[in-house]
Amino acid sequence: MNKVSLIVCPNCKNENPYFNLNCSECKYFLRDRIPNINLGEIILSLIESPKSAFEKIIFSENKNYVFVLFILLSIRFFILSRFMSVPFIGKNSDFDLILTLLYFLSTSAVVIFMISYATFFLIKKLKMFVRLKDVISIIIYSFFPSLIALCLLYPIELTVFGNYLFSNNPYPYLIKKNVFYILSGLEIFMIIWSILLNIKGMQSLKLNLGISFMISLLNYSIITLFLYYSRIIFI
Repeated sequence: MNKVSLIVCPNCKNENPYFNLNCSECKYFLRDRIPNINLGEIILSLIESPKSAFEKIIFSENKNYVFVLFILLSIRFFILSRFMSVPFIGKNSDFDLILTLLYFLSTSAVVIFMISYATFFLIKKLKMFVRLKDVISIIIYSFFPSLIALCLLYPIELTVFGNYLFSNNPYPYLIKKNVFYILSGLEIFMIIWSILLNIKGMQSLKLNLGISFMISLLNYSIITLFLYYSRIIFI
């Protein structure tokens, strides 16, 4: 196995996967035990020290909050795909909200699992220790900025543009240009921040910067294609 993903026990010198709590040979404690993820602490760490945040996520025995964050992420995907559909829709876009949300819940789960498993498979091919649950957790938590956009920016956008938010007659930027450009800039910033966090998350799995960048680029390319082709549900 790759030495980068190993930790040497100070007691017996046995090599262990870096995420181990106890030495597999002598049961010596290799690090502090983290039973659960402290969401508030992790959010602050993602802002101040992403490396520390992702290490705590990996070391946590229970990957709590992942499911809740995934539900919010599915809603975020729904909104982004809806935005992508705007140039292609007619005057009105009729769709069943409940069925559409169920569609994004199910397909988002497939996409997240697919990119997580592909990342897991690649890292294993590099002969490094990794757990699938850690990869899934890191990918979902790396979308934290996008969830900020969902919870903070989206309500502001609805308040400012109302029914015209998803309209192409007129487009939102024709209503309040300055506000539209400011909010669009913040949306782009959140997406870039998410990508950078994804790269940091991959590095926390002991990948080098180059491979982390390539995996993150591939992950976001797959997600972008998923959102783009999902727009057809609104047309």
